[in-house]
Amino acid sequence: MEWTQVGTEHGGARAMRNGENCASCHDEETADMGKKIVSGQKLEPDAASVKGKAASIAVAVQAAYDATNFYLRFAWKQPPSAGGKKMDEKNAVKVAVMLDDGKVEYGAMGGCWASCHHDLRSMPDVSADARTHPRAKELDIRSNGPTKYLKESRTAIETRSRPMGGWDKLKPEAEYAQLLKDGKTYNFGFAIHDDHHDWRYHHVSPGYTLGLDDAKATVKAVKQ
Repeated sequence: MEWTQVGTEHGGARAMRNGENCASCHDEETADMGKKIVSGQKLEPDAASVKGKAASIAVAVQAAYDATNFYLRFAWKQPPSAGGKKMDEKNAVKVAVMLDDGKVEYGAMGGCWASCHHDLRSMPDVSADARTHPRAKELDIRSNGPTKYLKESRTAIETRSRPMGGWDKLKPEAEYAQLLKDGKTYNFGFAIHDDHHDWRYHHVSPGYTLGLDDAKATVKAVKQ
C-alpha cells in the first residue's frame, strides 16, 4: 500500500489521493501488468522465484446467500505448472477473500492492496524484531513474521520514510471488535495462490464490489 502513494514510483498516486480506484485504471490491463511482473521487468525483484508462472488468470466469480450462509464460487482453468520450487508443499492452490463494508481506508480503491504493506514477511522493510514483539504470539508473528493488516488496526502508517509500514503500531485489542461490525454491500477483492506458491507470490484482483441483491455491484449475491 505504501508504494502506491509514492508518485515517483507509481503513476497513479495522485489519482488515488483524489479518490480514483485501481480497477478504473487497470481493469483492462491486468494481464499486461502480470507479464511485466513475472518477467522481472517491473516490481518483482525476485523474478527467478516466479519464472514460468502464468502472468494472469481469468476467473469467473459467483455469489449467493441464504438465511444462515454466504457462498462464493471461483472458477478458472488452471495454467500449466511452472515447475519451480514448491513454496507450499501441502497446498497446490489457495484462495483468499477480503471484504470491507466501506470503513477501511483504501479498501474501495485497491481491495487487497489496502492490507499489503512494505513491512510484511518477504517484503522490503520487514523487521528482524517482529518475532520478539510483546504481541507477537497473539498476532501469529512469532513463527510466521508480520502478515497482512489494515491501516485501521494501527495507530499510524509510515508512507514516506524507510522503513515503511506500521506492523508494530498496534491499536488495543479491544478496539478490533468494533471494527468487525459489517453492512450489505462490500468492497471485495480476492487472491489466488496457485502452483504451490505462498506469501506475496500470488495473483490478486483489483478492488471490486460485492452486493446482496445489489444490481450495481460488480459481483451480485443472489438470495437462495
